[in-house]
Amino acid sequence: SAVLRHLRGAGPCTARQLREALPELTGTYDPAPGKAYGGEGHPAPRVLTVLSARGEIVRGPNDGGWTTSRPRWAAAGQWLPPADP
Repeated sequence: SAVLRHLRGAGPCTARQLREALPELTGTYDPAPGKAYGGEGHPAPRVLTVLSARGEIVRGPNDGGWTTSRPRWAAAGQWLPPADP
């Protein structure tokens, strides 16, 4: 995935930094065209959520204050220590 390659090379990045570096994360899409529950959405949050659920990326340091969530995303293998077998 382009996101993983970028994070491995650049280190932890915010969603904004990822969108600026990877044009495929910009724009909008409709996940359910023609449906009442559909509508335009941005791909970056969905991509980051899926990669996180798969255990490939993690939320790293927070660039916001303690009341603001502005996480930098990191490749899991670079951020977390290896698990004991």
